[in-house]
Amino acid sequence: MSLFETIANSLAPHPEQAQMVLGLGPSSPSLPSTLEMLALCGITWSGPQSAATGAEAVLVIRSKVPACQNAVIKLTENGFKKLQAVYPLEPKV
Repeated sequence: MSLFETIANSLAPHPEQAQMVLGLGPSSPSLPSTLEMLALCGITWSGPQSAATGAEAVLVIRSKVPACQNAVIKLTENGFKKLQAVYPLEPKV
């Protein structure tokens, strides 16, 4: 199991924020380019939630739901294949 799969499979929904797991590899855009794409969607990455092994790096990002939805579209359009979003649980009525 890859680092991306391990982290993505272990992620539980946050009570209020969307979370995104993004795998960066040799065929992905560079980290600065990725951060620029995220910034265009209203997401800033502070850096502490990440992991790397060899040629693979994984970012775990929390944001508001609309920003995460925009980022998923933007990143998919730019060729990201290792991407998983987990949205908050709906409030129980």
